[in-house]
Amino acid sequence: MRSLLILGAATLAAASLSAQSPLTTSFASNNGGGVGGAVYFNLTTGATDVCIAAFGLNSGSSAGTSGTCQVWTISGGTYVGNSSAGTAAWGGMEATSGALVAAGQDLESFCALNSALVLPANTTTAVALEATGFSHRYMNGTGGSAGVPGSSINSTFGNPLELLFEGGAANNTAFSSSTFDPRIANISIYYALGSGPCVAAAANTYGVGCYDGSVSYYEEFAAGASDITGTVGVETVSILHTPNAAGGYSISGGPGTWYGDDGTGVTNGPNASAGIAPLSTPLATGDDAITLVDLAVEAPGFVWQPVGTTGPQINLEIDSNGRVIPGTGGSSDFSPSVAELLNGAGGTMAPAWGDMSPNIQGTLHFDYDGSSCYVTWADVPWFGAAAGNPANNIQVALHADGSFEYRYAGIAASGGYLVGFSSGNGANDPGPSDIHTCLDPLTGPCDLGGFSAPLALSAGGRPVQGTSTDLEITGFGAGASAVIVRASFIQDEMGLDLASFGMAGCSAYIDIASSVFVAVAGLPAGDPVTFAFANPADASYTGAELFFQAASLDATAPNSAGATTSNGLSYRLGDI
Repeated sequence: MRSLLILGAATLAAASLSAQSPLTTSFASNNGGGVGGAVYFNLTTGATDVCIAAFGLNSGSSAGTSGTCQVWTISGGTYVGNSSAGTAAWGGMEATSGALVAAGQDLESFCALNSALVLPANTTTAVALEATGFSHRYMNGTGGSAGVPGSSINSTFGNPLELLFEGGAANNTAFSSSTFDPRIANISIYYALGSGPCVAAAANTYGVGCYDGSVSYYEEFAAGASDITGTVGVETVSILHTPNAAGGYSISGGPGTWYGDDGTGVTNGPNASAGIAPLSTPLATGDDAITLVDLAVEAPGFVWQPVGTTGPQINLEIDSNGRVIPGTGGSSDFSPSVAELLNGAGGTMAPAWGDMSPNIQGTLHFDYDGSSCYVTWADVPWFGAAAGNPANNIQVALHADGSFEYRYAGIAASGGYLVGFSSGNGANDPGPSDIHTCLDPLTGPCDLGGFSAPLALSAGGRPVQGTSTDLEITGFGAGASAVIVRASFIQDEMGLDLASFGMAGCSAYIDIASSVFVAVAGLPAGDPVTFAFANPADASYTGAELFFQAASLDATAPNSAGATTSNGLSYRLGDI
């Protein structure tokens, strides 16, 4: 651990918080909305003004999804009757907003507000949190009445002498679609007593380090228009992903076999093959659910590491909506998007990512035969289908040699879905594929190239004044010998091309002329390198913004300068 330059003298304590902050409702959701939806609730203050600096939200979007939390208010009003009344009822303009990166279902996604929200004393304020680019998770109200704030037994939180939460409602399209009531927002409210100023500490990455090589592909299919095989409606096919010499995958047609028995095989659907019933007991799952599989327990001795992940994966998460996600922290998602595939967890496998409903019929399974693992959606229909109609029979096979297959024995025509794979974490968009051309021996296989992780700079926590925050650098090349960190008060969000410095393909995300060195170190064995940054407690620094960028000296870098650069890191000091 190395210490960086400390900004100024830490002579004054940061602004103190009320003992109640943060006010937290719950992060144990049992329901959720769509991207672009909103949650609604009332906040009532006591005898003192309240300054809100940030919200923590429960997002239903894939971990890593970026979005904006837009905050709307009606001072002296209520959400009742206004959740579907259009933005005019909320003053026609948002009160404030902030950036958000989804942390995963039932985990807190932090949204530091760009400007504080001040609620006057002894006032009830209606609040709407609009999810732009992501989705909300929330709780159903228990034992309450629609249109009566706080009537559910799980809908009142906080202290009426300071700040009281009463919920609530939700809808899938903010301010316009049908209201679901009662629904209780899963949130934390970070605040201080008084009219401010109060500032939430925040550290966010922007831009991307140079020489980022993503391994990803995708194809989206509208309902009834799936042609993975080249013929609409014919889905008895296998997509084989084989590791290539470049550290990526080659895609071709697979053998098409199915893991299962030939006893009570699934035959529902005109294109389904007989004899594909998995051997295992069905997983305990429902609609929009994610199930964690511990490979050490369920597949002892099996080692799996898809391209783009760090270290062998010991867990898999199975999404009822047609995905397999390595690791933990993912969330079920019934609304697939290319952006979420590319920006979500690394190694995401999407054989048929769409709105499937195993609560209507069908089962999900995990099997291990001693050398390969199998995840199966057996006879699972699309959302809205009636039981007994043609359903989906899909299997993912993970093999010990690092290859994997998507196997199809029938896809119901009534649902749209996305097929693909992504190394994730901000992978570049390769554009849509035409998958059947990769499977055809005359036109395939398709080579996705190799994966290379760029140099990356991140913060291990929020820069709350009076604390220390770790800055972590990862993604060093094979020839890296030293790392440099520079800081500036000026951000270059779009990035300055460094080709004139002999670093074509790299960008400067801070102002070079005004930047200063804050750390220089030789590399120890292993990755990452971590530095400690002491955040000044002096109140005069509250709200101050710094912008960091790292560079590594690397003899193997593909440029004449022998160096690579990281993404940028914005760093706002805050008292909350």
